[in-house]
Amino acid sequence: MSESQRAGEFKRKIQDSLGAGSSVFGPNLGFSNRGRFHENGVLVGCPNLERFLREPAPSSFATTTCIRLLPTIELHLSIATTSETHSTWAKLTQMVESDAQATPNNTAVLLSNDGELMLGFKVDKAESVGKRPDRVFVAVHPASQAHHAVVRATLDVLANQVGKERVEIISPWGNVDEDDGRTQQAPQSATDVILSKPFLLLSGISGTGKTRFVREQARMGARVDSSDRPPNYELVCVRPDWHEPSDLLGYVTRLSGERFVVTPFLRFMVKAWREAVAVPETLELKPLEQIMTFWLCLDEMNLAPVEQYFSDFLSIMETRRWSGSVYDCDPILPVHKLGLSADALEGLRKDLDFDDGDALWKRFSMFGIPIPPNLVVVGTVNMDETTHGFSRKVIDRALTFDFGVFFPNKFDAYFAPSVAHARLQFPRWASVTEADLGTVVADPGGAKSVAFLDDVNSVLEGTPFQLAFRALNELLVSLRSFAPDSESDLFAVWDDFVMTKVLPRLEGDGEKLKATSSGKEQGSLLTKLAAKLAKHGLTQSAVRPDLYRRAVDAPITVAFRSPEALARMQERLTTHGFTSFWP
Repeated sequence: MSESQRAGEFKRKIQDSLGAGSSVFGPNLGFSNRGRFHENGVLVGCPNLERFLREPAPSSFATTTCIRLLPTIELHLSIATTSETHSTWAKLTQMVESDAQATPNNTAVLLSNDGELMLGFKVDKAESVGKRPDRVFVAVHPASQAHHAVVRATLDVLANQVGKERVEIISPWGNVDEDDGRTQQAPQSATDVILSKPFLLLSGISGTGKTRFVREQARMGARVDSSDRPPNYELVCVRPDWHEPSDLLGYVTRLSGERFVVTPFLRFMVKAWREAVAVPETLELKPLEQIMTFWLCLDEMNLAPVEQYFSDFLSIMETRRWSGSVYDCDPILPVHKLGLSADALEGLRKDLDFDDGDALWKRFSMFGIPIPPNLVVVGTVNMDETTHGFSRKVIDRALTFDFGVFFPNKFDAYFAPSVAHARLQFPRWASVTEADLGTVVADPGGAKSVAFLDDVNSVLEGTPFQLAFRALNELLVSLRSFAPDSESDLFAVWDDFVMTKVLPRLEGDGEKLKATSSGKEQGSLLTKLAAKLAKHGLTQSAVRPDLYRRAVDAPITVAFRSPEALARMQERLTTHGFTSFWP
């Protein structure tokens, strides 16, 4: 499909949305006359009005255009007026009648920086018609670039101009990337974040809102507004006596006859699969933008030894594979290998709420139940005398957020919050290639990020904290997820990676955290690591964009997190002789 064909489909989608009696101008503005950003606002059309001005005002008025944000990214844009169109039409008629030299085909339609609709024969002389557009439609091509930082920034601008509630992201082409024909995810909000892992740890002192954060994430992604528990949320309270995977996934009992004891965790996984799958026989997924993220909260996760009861999930999670929108994973519950009798298997089907003959159940009974692609497991963590620590096996497989640092409690904003959290989405990639990173403006191909992590790892070499390929892969997946388009955005990705993947590994006394080079002691590993970060621009005195939060009306900046955390850890080591990442 060519650009002009996509523009035509976009126009038809707008026409369908507005209904009969509407006038939609476009789509072909041409490369020399295409929509663009201007100092007075956004040029969203130069339509030919001549044949319309002799007719009564339409019920709706809209104009469409295409803005090429980058050589590889098109933003198709339409502003629509669905109320008081007579005033807009009167303004257009007045403009043409007052200027005999006017050429209506050059009538510029702008969205001003203040969000008002503007008309004029020249862009720099456009005048306001005294109203805002009622609806703003946006579509991105290719759909896989909808999460790109440039796209997110553009959507932020539009949301700030007209109000977020008026901006509608649509998919007139089915979200198919023409370079490979694969259906891709198009985030539905300018503040969506695609996670690099489906397993998060939220650490922090009690009462900061970690559990509530997970529920609110589910509510943000749910299709229906729910004042109660969202349908895509499950809370599982961890018990101190859990010591094996069956406590989480279920087990076979032969008391009073053979049966499989089903757990809430297992039921929720099946529920997530029902949401995600389009063809049960092959586990082919729905278009990714139509799939809800399912949030499972393991509350007080480390009341029991995580390495014991969560070991199966940690291992199977590493078998996830994505090829475009095709997902594959080993079974976490091998139903076909449980050796259940026919009666017990029938009881398991009923306990999981499958109808007799359900195609998805047939698939699971033959090949087992894999981890759903849209499931995100979040463990809330407190570190005190009643809880267990985490081994590096667990930390290596998780994204660990110091909740008080990433999502701080601001007492003065308790009644009127001034900051909104990004909506987190399930991962779309388990690994990336150099070609996948080719469109990352700030780091094409990922070479800078590879060099950065290699330099960081040089400090950790020869210690128990040394990084391996898994860490590099997850940094590159994060690079694709955030797609930074500036140096400051790239530094923010690096900073958050160090905070969530590197620092949680560091713990010990002065001897364990001693930095050496060529057999010679060189002070603390923490101070040496801080110096290495500073070499790459990550310093305590500098600021960077916040990738996980934004102010209600604008992006926000924060101090670099990892240098501050290293300073706190070093101070604790100096004072107490022992330190760790955990608060």
